[in-house]
Amino acid sequence: MSSVLEDVIGGYRADSAGAGYDELIDAGGAVRDQWRELVAMAGRGMVPAWRERVSGLVENDGITYNTGDGAPSPWLLDPLPIVLPATEWIALEAGLLQRSRLLDALLSDIYGLQSTIRTGLVPARLIFSDPAYIRAAHGISLPTRHQLFLHGADVARMTDGSFAVIADRTQAPSGVGYALADRRVVSRALPIVFSDVAPLPLSGFTQAMRLALVDAAPAVADDPVVVVLSPGTHSETAFDQAHLASVLGFPLVESADLVVREGKLWMRSLGRLKRVDVVLRRVDAEFSDPLDLRPDSRLGVVGLVEVMRRGAVTVVNTLGSGILENPGIARLLPRLCRDLLDEDLLLPSVPRYWGGVAAERDHLLVNADSLVLERVGGGHAGGEGGAGVDLHQRPAGVVGDGAGQAADLGRRQLGRGQRQAGGGQPRGQPGDHAGHHHTAHEHPDVDVGPHASSRRPRRLRTAAPAAPAPRRPRAGAAASRRRSRDGRSSAGCPGRRCVPAASGPAAGCGGGAGARRPRRRSAAPA
Repeated sequence: MSSVLEDVIGGYRADSAGAGYDELIDAGGAVRDQWRELVAMAGRGMVPAWRERVSGLVENDGITYNTGDGAPSPWLLDPLPIVLPATEWIALEAGLLQRSRLLDALLSDIYGLQSTIRTGLVPARLIFSDPAYIRAAHGISLPTRHQLFLHGADVARMTDGSFAVIADRTQAPSGVGYALADRRVVSRALPIVFSDVAPLPLSGFTQAMRLALVDAAPAVADDPVVVVLSPGTHSETAFDQAHLASVLGFPLVESADLVVREGKLWMRSLGRLKRVDVVLRRVDAEFSDPLDLRPDSRLGVVGLVEVMRRGAVTVVNTLGSGILENPGIARLLPRLCRDLLDEDLLLPSVPRYWGGVAAERDHLLVNADSLVLERVGGGHAGGEGGAGVDLHQRPAGVVGDGAGQAADLGRRQLGRGQRQAGGGQPRGQPGDHAGHHHTAHEHPDVDVGPHASSRRPRRLRTAAPAAPAPRRPRAGAAASRRRSRDGRSSAGCPGRRCVPAASGPAAGCGGGAGARRPRRRSAAPA
């Protein structure tokens, strides 16, 4: 090893001493085998040139990430990728595949037979109290072998060198477009290193994803049409959505480009309508249909849920898949894996503790400063609109509609049970929070907004009550004498434009502003 390289590695050894598992240096102080070639080239002062080359290509390709105010910012890409040996990748791949199969089986059960909920394997309160659970999606199934189409996972290296999952992304996973763009930039910026290292190609993934989308179409579709539904250019991952659609060869559409007619989904194209068979959804589920889900949404398509229920279109990931991002489910995965797959979980989650168990709640209270607190009843991390509070960056925090709450409030909620805080702060119970150890993983800042109710909006229907049987007037009495001063008769409100209340004439409108008073006419005596 050259003296220049030894100086670089020696300084790095001094800085990283006692930091836990090191990706570059092994326990004996030597560079790991998979890094030797990159380190040798980096020792000759190539890293600054690589960074300049990569940043120039990122700018030329227009790779951006929109910040909270909607302004695009340059995509930050490290020219030195993380290199994993084949043995580690094979084990990691097997764990991710098993985790995807497990979540797929759980998703099918939650919106199907719900056997895991009826048997108590999954607490009912954990599922039904989460806004990510879409009641309108119950009974909707995809015409494919799997109900979970796309699954992403945040993976971290633990101090002992093993891998663990921090969070699962199942709502509308992003990052595929960025991964494809990053690979293209690195291969052009470091052509020699790229050819020598020879990483696994990504072309097979894109081809498999394209074929899977086509196969997900309803059986009646002869030549399936697939679209990528985007929230728009103001989305944080707008480039990711556009680049993925371009690579797959499918049109990128927004809600204004789609319309439901005659029980089918259509796309406006060159002045005519073209039927759509498959939708790759990048809009959160609750915003997908303002008719059946969130009425204030401008990102969804009116009537999309009904078209899905009829089986006329396939939407992936399916509506309601975001329930799998609930942090409380990650704690149950080892047992669920044995019950649903008859296997032991290969890739575990980071250690988690649930406030609903007394022993674990005591651990939460004692170690609150070193844990990340997440609310399991909604507002958890995952997908656009979710939030995660990193206690390593803040003294304290509680996840929920009031993301700026102090930690002492969170601890009081954990210790004292149900409590209503002022200022729109959520109500908490001991079982509403879960915690997990914070690892050396940076979480991007997320703009937190209140979550609307996931219940279906009520459709108002007006129904007039049945008319009561007419009373026989008393002999010698005029019918006009039984009219009240406000214009009402004993048979109910006489107003032609007034809708009587459903509870009967006693709760009528009282001859309001829109009601007409009939002319007073004397009736002949009986």
